[in-house]
Amino acid sequence: MVSVKAAKEAFNSDFIQSFLVLPVVISFLFCGDIHIRTKHKDF
Repeated sequence: MVSVKAAKEAFNSDFIQSFLVLPVVISFLFCGDIHIRTKHKDF
């Protein structure tokens, strides 16, 4: 049971970390996409 509890805690911490990092990655990719589009379309 100890290994299962440790695995759950590790999964929860990884999930929380990825959940916190996801918006940053999405915003970074979104801003990069806008930058590329504006650079090519010259808006």
